[in-house]
Amino acid sequence: MDTPGAVIGAPSSNLGSLAVLLAAVIVLLAVFLAWQSARRETERQRQLDREIAGRERSRQKVALARALLFEVDSFYRHYLREVAGALAGSEDWEGHYPVVPWAPDPPFPIYTANAGRVGELDEETLEELIYYYGAANAYVVLLRDYKTAMDRVLRKDALEIAIPEARLHLSRIREALPELVAFTASLCRKLCEITGVPYQYLRIAAEPEGALRRSRAAVHEVIAPDAEPRAERRPESRKVAPFTFPGKPVN
Repeated sequence: MDTPGAVIGAPSSNLGSLAVLLAAVIVLLAVFLAWQSARRETERQRQLDREIAGRERSRQKVALARALLFEVDSFYRHYLREVAGALAGSEDWEGHYPVVPWAPDPPFPIYTANAGRVGELDEETLEELIYYYGAANAYVVLLRDYKTAMDRVLRKDALEIAIPEARLHLSRIREALPELVAFTASLCRKLCEITGVPYQYLRIAAEPEGALRRSRAAVHEVIAPDAEPRAERRPESRKVAPFTFPGKPVN
């Protein structure tokens, strides 16, 4: 009587083992699917974070380029256009020394404060920026040297030295203006391409050719009235061209 009962119970035991195995497989499959889903979600979140970080870098790059654009345009207005106007207004006055704007210290707060971030810009724009600010700083040194010499002239302090120094610095300022104005226009066009700011909105766009004509006339009339005017060299926005600056380098 015992043997038949054992035989009859065997299939039921096998079915139970199979059900347990099936349940284990289902559990493992659920765990695997949950892991896969979590992995996909993690990767999706990482990709989203990368996209957000990339957009933020782009936004910061555009914001930096925009700030530099308006700093350069403001520099043009106050230290190129106004100086060119002062020189043009005094070119017929024999022995007259015009008053030029005094550059603050430092004259380029945005570039100075963000010198470590300009590397985020493309290599071509970075090269042009560094070259431009070097030339602009050298120009500012000329303005300061001229003002220092003029202060001595007004105090009648060693006039035999102060007057030739003032004339030398003034002639260098006149000579530097045309190319620096052209360089400013070139850099502003490049920064406009990056920021999307229309070039015609800038001060440099309003009267660059007039400023160039006035400064060239001042150079031709005062420095070398019998000399041939120098050929214009306008740096293109797509390539940095040599900029011959007549002043002394900045240490």
